[in-house]
Amino acid sequence: MYDVALSVAAFVRTNTRADIAWMVSPQVSDQAVVFTPGGGRVGSLWNSAFDGMLADVANRQLSHGRYVEHVVTDLEAEVSGLASGTEVSFIVMPASQFPAGTWQWAIEREPLILTAHREGSEITNFSVQSVFDRDESANDIDMNRSHSDITDESVTTVLVDRKSTRLNSSHV
Repeated sequence: MYDVALSVAAFVRTNTRADIAWMVSPQVSDQAVVFTPGGGRVGSLWNSAFDGMLADVANRQLSHGRYVEHVVTDLEAEVSGLASGTEVSFIVMPASQFPAGTWQWAIEREPLILTAHREGSEITNFSVQSVFDRDESANDIDMNRSHSDITDESVTTVLVDRKSTRLNSSHV
């Protein structure tokens, strides 16, 4: 997510449609890929192994995000390094659904808590908090590593950039 923050901030500032995709399972990727109408793309996930599938979701230009489950194919396994048959999950979310401060926090490489409430594959409510501004409900979350907690109702993703000077100079 940190790798595309500056580009997404520019898209948001100019009201350009952009959909951000990131992996939440089996492991969380600190990287993301951004899709814009007409086939534009910024960033990559897993050597772009899943870009076509994720672009198909983004090209639908839905008003809400989607939780996408997928099984790694043989070709995707060769490109990504993940084992064929591995179950993977992603979130694809319009940039317009992210709270206002998100991209500045990401540019500053602050650890983030992204919470997506869902009904099936549809994201019905989405929030982002900086760990430095988190509310009390997030106090029990492990902030030492990137990870996701996935339930039938929600996906909570914690993104921690180990290069963050603020994280390294603060006690979280």
